[in-house]
Amino acid sequence: MVRIVNSCLEKDPDRRPDAAELREALEGLRRELSGERHGFGERFRKSTKGPVFWLVAVVTIALVALTLVVWTVHAGKVRRAREVVLPELYEMSSEMRTNVLPAVKLIREVEPLLGDDTEFQELKSLFTARISIRTEPPGAEISYRAYSEPDAPWESLGTTPIESAVLPATYLRWKVERAGYETVLDVRHTHGWGSESGGVGPTDKLWRIDEVGTRPPDMIQVPGSDEIPPFLADRYEVTNRQYRRFVNAGGYDNPEYWQHEFVRGDHTLDRGSAWRCSWIPPGVQVPARGRPATTRTVRTTTR
Repeated sequence: MVRIVNSCLEKDPDRRPDAAELREALEGLRRELSGERHGFGERFRKSTKGPVFWLVAVVTIALVALTLVVWTVHAGKVRRAREVVLPELYEMSSEMRTNVLPAVKLIREVEPLLGDDTEFQELKSLFTARISIRTEPPGAEISYRAYSEPDAPWESLGTTPIESAVLPATYLRWKVERAGYETVLDVRHTHGWGSESGGVGPTDKLWRIDEVGTRPPDMIQVPGSDEIPPFLADRYEVTNRQYRRFVNAGGYDNPEYWQHEFVRGDHTLDRGSAWRCSWIPPGVQVPARGRPATTRTVRTTTR
């Protein structure tokens, strides 16, 4: 049977059997299997004279041929992955800063072909980071896209907690969403300083999300660190117009906004002295109360 199939798959059409030759070959195979050449199996020989035998034979040959074609195509893809893609990934590793995203795209294409290949896994570890992602509270959907591709579609990783996600080893734009909670937009690298490892490597991510209405509008929560707790900051920079409105409304004179101490060197200053020290350049004498002071005009734009 293998000999017949191989002859049908000959690259040279002139060497392939025609219909009559194929029928003769199958008939010889039938006689061989039925034992007709050895003087036995007469009953079996008679049973193979009908169309069922030929149908089974043709289907078998077709299945074997299809299997050989699929295997040949797969083997060609694996060979290309080893001989073309792996050397390309090696070359990309010489310039990691700009090649992470193209390399990850290639890695995802050939991973089904190379699987646990040691060489492939070593190269994969250069361009990717395996991390876990959590939120407090859990149940938030995590999406990301490359920082360098702000118009790319978001790719969803699922809902937290996410125990293992393999991501590009680069800066990513993150989006954290959960119904009833403020949406978080963030930029973080998948690598960072590991306090336990004492070096740079993949770092797990944690976001604390706030319920809608629990923080002032147009403010975001900035994640803290081991030394600095989380804090709130304006979502957008303060414009000159907003700053002038604050000054005109007496913001600098309102003690509710300035409850911390003002320290300069070894001295604690009152609020008025602190303002003068912060506004006047070093070396310029501050006039005593009641004496006229020279003022400088600062031209600003209002937007």
